[in-house]
Amino acid sequence: MASLGGLLAACQEPPAQSVQGGDRLLVSHRDGLGIFSAGTKKWLAEPKTAATGGANLACVEDGSLVVRDCATARVSTKATLPGLWTPRAASHDQVALLAGSHAAADIYRPEPRVSTSLLVMRDGKERKRFELDGNLEPEAFSSDGERLYLLDYLPPKAPDVYRVRVLNILTGQVDPLSTRTKTVVPTSAEEVMRGRGRHAVYDSRQGILFTLYTHLGDHQHTGELLGVRPGAPNVHAFIHSLHLQDGWAFCIDLPAPFGTGAAEGHTIAMSESGFELYAISAEHGTVAVIDPSTLAITQTRTFSPAAGTAYALGLAEDRLLVGAGRQLKILHGRERDRKDEWALDFDLRGLALGSRLWAGRDGGVSALDLEKRQEIDRAEIPALTALRQAFA
Repeated sequence: MASLGGLLAACQEPPAQSVQGGDRLLVSHRDGLGIFSAGTKKWLAEPKTAATGGANLACVEDGSLVVRDCATARVSTKATLPGLWTPRAASHDQVALLAGSHAAADIYRPEPRVSTSLLVMRDGKERKRFELDGNLEPEAFSSDGERLYLLDYLPPKAPDVYRVRVLNILTGQVDPLSTRTKTVVPTSAEEVMRGRGRHAVYDSRQGILFTLYTHLGDHQHTGELLGVRPGAPNVHAFIHSLHLQDGWAFCIDLPAPFGTGAAEGHTIAMSESGFELYAISAEHGTVAVIDPSTLAITQTRTFSPAAGTAYALGLAEDRLLVGAGRQLKILHGRERDRKDEWALDFDLRGLALGSRLWAGRDGGVSALDLEKRQEIDRAEIPALTALRQAFA
């Protein structure tokens, strides 16, 4: 194996000092989400508690809701908020906010509460406020923007399981989801799940939000009743598939060894073509290949295991890049037996593809050339926790 010195031990030339033109990087930081210029090595939007959706980043600055284009960091709307609110979900023109400060919270790890105050802003103006019973967390807007999908945590005072519900923004009615056949699910038959959300990707071709969950064997399906899948009592990881326009959900249960290791060792990614969805357990060296149109696993593939937090990207020529810990691996779709590997000299904190391939690391990011096996640029970003996306 070659070593990525500087990052790659095989690299004999010093890395370039800056990126000409410069990608914009969406970065998770100790202080929140921010947009960083790889060209100027400066923040275009300093990290704040924020939500992303579509191509937008929504944050609160000095009491105002500020919405930016992630690719350019340009402000599209700015509006004063009526009190203290925290962005939790965003679409192209709307933002869902919860009352109060939830800066340290995660939508997959909610704080105990029996009611939820929710504000929906559209194009910088207040669209609607809601006072809802239950412990609810906004997850995503429907494609037409008329509904908001919510994670409903039960019991509200001691969240242990969740179900997905949908809020009609016009009427304020909260309802169960439908099945894939558009049949309304009875309240008593709703899927109740216990899991840790690890990573999500949106399939624009199918209009489906895929979220990978891992758990400890206590995921309770109503799949038998709804015909979701045959009995699988030992399932420990699944992909929650939510159709944002049609309003149905479906769980793709992942086979062993998924879910039997650390949650951080799991991730998902879409192929560059969009015709395949990958679920990865880096710790076990396993990839489940899924057809997004049928929501069925079509095959599983293996690679040498790698411990650590996992990340993945679909690349050109039907390739899959998997990173975990200090390992980078490329799986070739057209040459199934070919697998390239490199050893990093840092622990990965994200992978993102703009005009160049970027890898997050402790305190910064590095641009990598996979063909030459070289680090070609780096930028220091103190307190970076993860690299989320890159925009050319």
